[in-house]
Amino acid sequence: MALMIALVIGMGTQDAAAEVCPGDLNSDSVVDVFDLLILLEEWGDCDDPADCPADLNGDGVVDVFDLLILLENWGACPAKCGSEEAGSCCKANDSPYCDDAACCEQICDSDQFCCENEWDSFCALQAENLCLNCGVDPDCGVVGTGDCCQANDTPSCQDDRCCEIVCDLEPFCCVNVWDDTCADLANEVCEICDAEPGCGVQGNGDCCEANGTPYCDDAACCEQICDSDPFCCENEWDSFCATQAENVCLNCGADPDCGVAGTGNCCSPNSTPSCEDDRCCNLVCDDDPFCCDTVWDGTCASAAITVCEACDAEPGCGVQGTGDCCEANDTPYCDDVACCDLICDQDPFCCGTEWDSICADLADDQCAVCQ
Repeated sequence: MALMIALVIGMGTQDAAAEVCPGDLNSDSVVDVFDLLILLEEWGDCDDPADCPADLNGDGVVDVFDLLILLENWGACPAKCGSEEAGSCCKANDSPYCDDAACCEQICDSDQFCCENEWDSFCALQAENLCLNCGVDPDCGVVGTGDCCQANDTPSCQDDRCCEIVCDLEPFCCVNVWDDTCADLANEVCEICDAEPGCGVQGNGDCCEANGTPYCDDAACCEQICDSDPFCCENEWDSFCATQAENVCLNCGADPDCGVAGTGNCCSPNSTPSCEDDRCCNLVCDDDPFCCDTVWDGTCASAAITVCEACDAEPGCGVQGTGDCCEANDTPYCDDVACCDLICDQDPFCCGTEWDSICADLADDQCAVCQ
């Protein structure tokens, strides 16, 4: 019978031969009378050969050859990744595979012995280093942290590179939980989530070197360059784009300074001096040089929130975007705090309604910034 089975399988498609448990038609991990009844119910020509699970040898008809395959596999199905009968992934056992499908597949991708021969102590040790269910802290690339493209209930996600890209943009995703915001970001920037081409998308070339595609892999740097040179994002990130990146992007070796990509959001503390919005950075550092000389800390971020348009600051004296004190403009207030306060103390109209030509004339006469 075994010889006939081999010949029958050889006549069919490779898919049937590759099944873990041919004949388990109801997927209950055992080939038994219930599967036999299903096969007999489907006996004869398949209505749709592409959807005919009882056709075990893939020849378009359910017949005695399929019955022989089912009988050859009668009984409990062999273990596979995630099978209940497989042993714990976290301990050595005397059979191949283990009971956590994701962990098992991760280990066997790099060490096939664990699934083809035996889940031994070395397989278990790998699981202890890589799998969440074996006690590993949730981190980028740890098995069990969940799909990067969807929200899950742990910090981080399973694709190491995608996880790192998202957490560089939003640390909350690795520190607290990979929520809908993190998943949305992953869908925007991660190759594995079929992200549209764009700045910072996984798979783009290095911003610091010429590459044969548009865009580059650091979102802040890429956007900074493409704002001034759209060719770099519309056509190709060439040597000229890379040279610009070396001059203005922190990750390409530029000194941290106002407007340098990678220095961080002006509205939040960051670990470098200065911040990415040139105008906001200069406003804050004119008042507090520490923010550009040492580090952009919480005090600097609070100042930015008070005076920077980029941080949605409330209108007021010295707020970014309020206009030149020395000229009439169509908004109240002006951009120099000391001058604005001085003039509005004399003429509240200038801050309550509009900084008109009278306000500008007063500023010309009394403000050092206009001399």
